[in-house]
Amino acid sequence: MFEENEALVEQGKWDEAEASLLLFVADHPVHPKGHALLGMCLGRKGDIDAASVHFQRAWALDPMDWGSGKNLLKCYEYMGRHKDGLEVAHGVLKNHPGDADVTGAVDRITAAMKSQEPGDDREKVWGR
Repeated sequence: MFEENEALVEQGKWDEAEASLLLFVADHPVHPKGHALLGMCLGRKGDIDAASVHFQRAWALDPMDWGSGKNLLKCYEYMGRHKDGLEVAHGVLKNHPGDADVTGAVDRITAAMKSQEPGDDREKVWGR
């Protein structure tokens, strides 16, 4: 049954895949790839909060799945959950040091956190 879900995703049948994967993860809650694919489907339709839940489950179930870790990092960055993003980045970089996507995200998140520090007067200067 899982292979059918993979095929739907590969064919870009996101709505069908999402419906099928919702049933699949309900029946197989500890299947990391099921959660990862469901996260992809949810992310494609813009439901980043729900996608992040499934990427987090996938990564917790399989910490060596750097793809789920990277997708979770992207979700957290998009959601402005900077500290969570840095924690995920650290975990991914332990197993994949120097990953350019992750180090780039760390740079962006760090810059965003610095811009939100108390006493930061950029908003006053630039009107943002």
